[in-house]
Amino acid sequence: TPLGRLGGLICWENYMPLARFALYESGVEIYVASTADDGDAWQATLVHIAREARAFVVAPSHFQRATSYPDDFPLRDELEGRDILGRGGSAVLAPDGSYLAGPLYDEEGVLFADLDPTRVLEERQRFDPAGHYHRPDVLRFELAPRP
Repeated sequence: TPLGRLGGLICWENYMPLARFALYESGVEIYVASTADDGDAWQATLVHIAREARAFVVAPSHFQRATSYPDDFPLRDELEGRDILGRGGSAVLAPDGSYLAGPLYDEEGVLFADLDPTRVLEERQRFDPAGHYHRPDVLRFELAPRP
């Protein structure tokens, strides 16, 4: 995109090291890590991905209220007495793992952050998971061709 090389994984695919490395090797600069995981531990995962990828991480996470469901929703009884079903946790992180926006919990909202592409280059001078630290003389990653 005009903003940079964009890629991402969905939910717990982000815990799959080879899937992440495929993105790193593609040169991802803006990594989208969308999820339904609203636990506090997910934030540690986002920090790790940003630092490992040396990329910006845009992490949308759902905020959801029981009142969002229509009255004729088939499982409406399961929602009785509940208010917040998904507490959010959306965030935007810099290539060093610091937060540029969020995490946003327990409310609807839109996060904004300036993504300076030079930050990616600066951080990859120190560590580049698909570059000088990759050790292609020892390690090789191949994607299986589709049938």
